[in-house]
This record gives sequence, C-alpha cells and structure tokens, in this order.
Amino acid sequence: MDYSRPPITESVIELRFSEEIDFETIVKRSIKFKRNYPNELKNFDVVGEFSEKGVFGKSVEVGLRLSSKDELEVLSINKNSLMVSHLAPYPGWNKFSARFHRDFDLFTELFGRRSFTRAGMRYINRLDVPLGASDERKFINVYPHLPDFGASNTGTFAMTSTFELAEQGLGVTLQSATVESPVPRCTSLVIDIDVFAATDLPMRYDMWEGKLDHMRNVKNEIFERSITAEARRLFS
Repeated sequence: MDYSRPPITESVIELRFSEEIDFETIVKRSIKFKRNYPNELKNFDVVGEFSEKGVFGKSVEVGLRLSSKDELEVLSINKNSLMVSHLAPYPGWNKFSARFHRDFDLFTELFGRRSFTRAGMRYINRLDVPLGASDERKFINVYPHLPDFGASNTGTFAMTSTFELAEQGLGVTLQSATVESPVPRCTSLVIDIDVFAATDLPMRYDMWEGKLDHMRNVKNEIFERSITAEARRLFS
C-alpha cells in the first residue's frame, strides 16, 4: 500500500561479502563515489587485546561512511559489507532501488564481482501518537503480553523476535518499542523490520533486482500486519 506520508525514518539495503577488502583498498578505490557522496567519515570496530595487565580495547579502521551534502543519502563500504541507506523523508522504492542499482554497479566496477553471505533489507518506522491516545494496542499488533496485574498501564517497552519464513527462503527480525518522540505532545512507537537472506544470493544486479523486490514485498506484508487501521490514519 502506498502512503502519502510513510512513517519510514530509515531504509537500508546491506550486502555482506564472503571475502574481506582491506581498508587501504577501500580508501583508494572509493574516490569515484565522491561525486554523489562528498562527505566522508571512517568506520571503526573496537577490538579487545589481552595482556598481562588486563584487557584493552583498540579502535581499528574497517571502512568508510560516505554521505550526500544533505546527509540523507548514506553509502557505507566496510571490509565485509556494502550498505546503502536513506534517512527520512523516504523518497519511495523506485528512487531508492535505482540508487542502490547505481552504487552496486560502481562498486562492482571498482571492487569486482563478489560472493555474498547475507542480504538484508531493513526499514525503521516511527508512529507519532498524540498523548492521551498512547495505548499501543490501538496502533500496533506487536507488543508485550503481560500477566494481569490489575489496573496498570504498559508504560515503556522494547521487544525483539527473529523467525524464519521457510516458504519465502527468508528470515525476519521484527522489533517494536516505545521511544521518546521528537514531536511535541506525542509519544512514539517504533516498528523495525529487517528481512534477510543467507542462501541463493546472486552476483549480478539483474538477478538482484528480483530478489530485492521479493524481500520488499515480504517486508510490506509484515508491516501491514504489524499495524492497525488507527495507525494508518496517522500517515495516510
């Protein structure tokens, strides 16, 4: 279903490789992305080191985070992953997937065809609910079930469920939570959907296109089942 004001705060497509790229190669070859992503930051991992004096953390450079002038479009190239994301406002699937196509083609040109171990599509949605109407059951279908403690309010919560859709060949991590709202006189509910595949992953984009369309359709179905008609009125 298409919405006039989709509640998507971030959309992400991530591919993970079976063989790592060294950091120096990433820095050298990523220059061609600068036309679309002029801003650059380094990505770091913290690695533990053991010695007689104890355990110490060490920051290790693992990749680059490139972004557009307005910081809404992000491309992250790490030693073992490629991630394309867009922050709100969501531009729509056609524009987002076209941008992924463009970046995937250039990545393949610069780094060669690679085999992949995981493909993920993640959409984070935030529903801004007016105060006084904050019973999550009116708006979402993914919330904690608690024993009956008498008269009480749910308050804040966060829950995560990971499950397999065997017939679809996909896995799903579905999260819901209450978060502090950036909108005055509102409370916010988050529906975070990560659809992923770890088998039968193609190497060419002409084959990826069908895979991503399938993952998006599954993601959309999960979202629709996770919200209520009352929620749809907030952003339709």
